Amino acid sequence: SLQFGRNGAVRPGVQDAVGAFRRRGVDGWSIGAWLTTPSEVFDGHSAVDYLVVHRSSPTAVSRVASAAVADASQWAV
Repeated sequence: SLQFGRNGAVRPGVQDAVGAFRRRGVDGWSIGAWLTTPSEVFDGHSAVDYLVVHRSSPTAVSRVASAAVADASQWAV
């Protein structure tokens, strides 16, 4: 449910993040943990909370997507 907004659609930015990890073969549990664990990258928020706080602004979506790509590139396949 964390990935969905109030309207039932996937939150902007979540699909980009999930895609970055899936392309590296990362499992869903690990992706879920990444999306929900607070991080300094997101000012102490989780990626999902950061998107909520910033109302999925283009800047917030870009920041989450970029962080996902960077982190996914360091994770083993």
